[in-house]
Amino acid sequence: MRELKLLTLAYHAQADRPSTKTFARILSESPSLTSLAIESSGPADWEWGFEPILLGDLQELALAEMPITDAIKIMEHILCPKLKSLRLDFEADFDEIRLFIDVVCGKREAPFRNVEFLRLDGFSCLPKEAVSLFKEFRNVQSLQVNFYYVHQSIMSALRKGLLPSLHTLKTVGLNLETIWRLLKIRRDIGLPIKKLCLEQEDVLDGDEKLLNLIKDSVEEFEVFVDSDMEDEDNDSEDEDNDSDDEDDWQDEDDWDDEDGNSVDEEDSEWEDYQSDGVD
Repeated sequence: MRELKLLTLAYHAQADRPSTKTFARILSESPSLTSLAIESSGPADWEWGFEPILLGDLQELALAEMPITDAIKIMEHILCPKLKSLRLDFEADFDEIRLFIDVVCGKREAPFRNVEFLRLDGFSCLPKEAVSLFKEFRNVQSLQVNFYYVHQSIMSALRKGLLPSLHTLKTVGLNLETIWRLLKIRRDIGLPIKKLCLEQEDVLDGDEKLLNLIKDSVEEFEVFVDSDMEDEDNDSEDEDNDSDDEDDWQDEDDWDDEDGNSVDEEDSEWEDYQSDGVD
């Protein structure tokens, strides 16, 4: 197994999952791993402790559909200094996500310092936690977010100027007005989004004039079809998100950033943007 490059553990029933000891042995005997994906799988238990394992060549990591406590333990037991790509997909509440951020992002080793691509398919955190999370990703250049399962607080953090290296954004489940607002603010603070990829349904549901303004504000624009989306589920969730968005923005922006800038300042900026020609 020493030459193994790609390893995926996915959709294992609890009885079929490896013990912690076996899991540690698999990793320790695979020092050449460049890609590791653990989805609805992982150790059956964490009763056996082991020292962190160095995966010196690991560049891609995906953690999905697992308890937050398991994700934390995995991150505590692997060292991946060359990690470039990270995918997170958790069905967890705010408190559980806060625990993940506090424990993992508080590690002395700064495990995400070299990550350039971040994909969030399921991640519900409040604005202050989003800021704490994104502070760990100063080198992220490309961000992909499914807003059907990710809280809108992520947008609040982006509007604050987090992820300073970001130039590519790919989203699902975000309306054009919110996208336009983000593009304008990032451009005005000197951190423009250069490439934008929007899901087809989000584009078709939007205003054509606004869409043209969005296209003109980026260097590259693409429309894609998310094959993982189920139309019926997304239609109902979209209605729920639309009804909650205004309340979410009102609540989650009611805080000051590190520089003391309040949301009132941003809201006045947004009114100026609207008067610039988005009728």
